Amino acid sequence: MNPKISVIIPAYNAQNTIEKAVDSVIGKDMEIVIVVDGATDNTLSICQRLAEKRKEIKVIYQENQGVFIARKVGINHAKGTYVMFLDSDDAYEKETINSITGIIEKYNFPDLIRFRYKKDDNSYTQPYYLEEKEKEIFKDEFIDMIYPMFLKTTMLNAIWNGCVKREILETIDLQNTTISYGEDLLTNLKIFSQINNVVFTDKILYLYNHGENTLTHTKSIVRLLKNLEDALTVYTMFYSYLEKWGIDTKENRIIVQERIKKESQIVIQKIKNILENL
Repeated sequence: MNPKISVIIPAYNAQNTIEKAVDSVIGKDMEIVIVVDGATDNTLSICQRLAEKRKEIKVIYQENQGVFIARKVGINHAKGTYVMFLDSDDAYEKETINSITGIIEKYNFPDLIRFRYKKDDNSYTQPYYLEEKEKEIFKDEFIDMIYPMFLKTTMLNAIWNGCVKREILETIDLQNTTISYGEDLLTNLKIFSQINNVVFTDKILYLYNHGENTLTHTKSIVRLLKNLEDALTVYTMFYSYLEKWGIDTKENRIIVQERIKKESQIVIQKIKNILENL
């Protein structure tokens, strides 16, 4: 039996990119759930036209509530055994769905699969997760092999370079409507606290748009201040996960402190850059 995959695409004012994103989702036994998040351009009509051409496309419209809620709505409408997320201005590699399907069958339906990405202008490629090209890691190995990735790297910050069982997503709280910066990391912290195994592959299956992302890009100082607040909220949550994961040591607390400082400085520097150009 081929596992069915639901690809959820939140779309807000994505009329120039949504068709390319949808066209990149190719494979057998899968569906595409597009959540049009209060778009004010032609995104909805384009998506409706695409749905008329491909029966596996489902289009949902909601008033603008942000990507976090759009993904939650997509999960609620998904029918697949697995869920993947695709931003409306990004794209998959040609064999992404088939590659993921093969990994699912090879490892007998793992809870989660993580793959790599690169920028679509080839200016950046995500580093390797592990020395092995492909490896399944189980819960009792997370302390040594997974949790350090969260603390010391950003490789587990994004949610769109993964494929997770829908039942896992349905068991975690995705109702937070206030976090808009770092929401992917927050979701991944919850996912990795629920799963029993994960397969890491070195395959590059996601193409990240190196230009302005309609979901996340902004130059507003007010927005950046909100990002700073969100960063402090999300990274402070690491302390509770240190305890939950059984790794609440002085060394790890220092690492978290440094991460909070670093992430805060990134946002503060963006604000300084704007102020210097006023």
